Amino acid sequence: MDEQRKFCELYHINAEEYQNVDIDDILFSVRVNNRLHREGIETVGALLNCTYERLAGLSGFGAGC
Repeated sequence: MDEQRKFCELYHINAEEYQNVDIDDILFSVRVNNRLHREGIETVGALLNCTYERLAGLSGFGAGC
């Protein structure tokens, strides 16, 4: 996996279509949800615009998440 590429690029998803979908609408664990909110990632579109490297670098957000 290319850790520098955004998830939307890796999986050919139009992130703009998901800019209004709140991450609270996805059934993430409380831990994951809290980490994303703390990082300012509030929508699925914002999450799709992240890279693996960015998410893996979050405190408490390793491969198990």
